[in-house]
Order: sequence, then structure tokens, then C-alpha cells
Amino acid sequence: MNPSQIVEAVLFASDAPLNAEEISRADENLNEDLIEHIIGELNIVYSESGRAFEIRNLAEGYQILTRPELAPYLERFDTIPKSFSACKEASCTPFKKE
Repeated sequence: MNPSQIVEAVLFASDAPLNAEEISRADENLNEDLIEHIIGELNIVYSESGRAFEIRNLAEGYQILTRPELAPYLERFDTIPKSFSACKEASCTPFKKE
């Protein structure tokens, strides 16, 4: 498996932010520097391909989030969790939740 896929899968599957050390537990070939490099590369790919999400570094760690400019569209749905408003105030939007 390619390291970028592993990092992306771990972040996508997690309900909470993860720091680089936590992500590195997924594979013995991952280290914090490599993870930070991979996250930067993934964000370039997401941005260049016009994806609706990005990986953000929050105080607690990295998390896949929808881009803030999409918040008005997401607010129209009852399926967005209550934590959405707190995230919105922090200029981020949950990509996926429970």
C-alpha cells in the first residue's frame, strides 16, 4: 500500500483529529516528517483538482474537513451535527461525522 493512501485512509476514517505521531502507528514505514510531507502533497492534489475538502491542522491534530466556503450549503441539512456550529466559528466545516 502506498503511504499517501494509508495517511488519507486513517484521516478519512477517524472521527477525531489525529496528530502525526498517532497517524504513524498505522504503518512502520511512516514517521512524523513523512506524514507532514504527505499531508502537504495531498492538500495540493485536493486544491488542484477542486475538491470540496482539505486536511487541516487543528490544535488536536489533522482532520479532513470541507472547505469553509461550502458552509452555507451544508447548513441546509439536518444531518450536520451540532458540533458543526463550533467548527463553523473556527472557519472549518466537518467533512463527515457519525
